[in-house]
Amino acid sequence: MPNATSFVGLWVRFLTSGGLATAVHWSLMWLMQFGMNATPATAVGAGAGAVTNYLMQYYHTFKCQTAHTTVIPDYLKVVLVGWVANILLFYLLYSFLLNNAAWAQLLTTALVTLLNFTLYHKVVFHERE
Repeated sequence: MPNATSFVGLWVRFLTSGGLATAVHWSLMWLMQFGMNATPATAVGAGAGAVTNYLMQYYHTFKCQTAHTTVIPDYLKVVLVGWVANILLFYLLYSFLLNNAAWAQLLTTALVTLLNFTLYHKVVFHERE
């Protein structure tokens, strides 16, 4: 486990990388929606955001040395887990606890962010033997 200073640095790089990926997603979606329906525009944006996130997490956040052919399948599995967790958490929070979509999604996003960080750190971008 890294010391507190390096852990905070890792967390900041993780959030910065994810923020950039989100900005790519939203920017591309916003630009593309002028020439296409918003749904395919967000799909393309999400794909570009996921690629940006992978590259930033691999090179910038975790400074991974493992081959992409090993890391990418784990990354895709974690993306799927995060997507399912987002749906389930939102449903549970919105349906049974908060009854406010904005607050439910805000809390869901915070929880999924923690989940993603943990899984990226322990499963995807960790040092391998």
